[in-house]
Amino acid sequence: LPSHHHFQRLIAEIDNKKGIAGIAKNVKIMPLRVFDFKGNAREDNIIKAIRYAVDNKANIINLSLGQSQFTYSRRYDELMKYAYEK
Repeated sequence: LPSHHHFQRLIAEIDNKKGIAGIAKNVKIMPLRVFDFKGNAREDNIIKAIRYAVDNKANIINLSLGQSQFTYSRRYDELMKYAYEK
């Protein structure tokens, strides 16, 4: 995994014989891209990624969007309700 995904390694890394062992060796990581080539995360892409994760049985969703990239929308409320009910 790329170094900028260090949290994934802390969770899922199987003992690599270099002193790193994850805390949940049976976990599956579902990395999803929401940023375009210019580094912008459009609301539609974020919503599509969350819906995809939910529809594909993700139990935990972790987003690191950066404060300047994220603007609250009521569409997220609807999506969280959808995720909760699924």
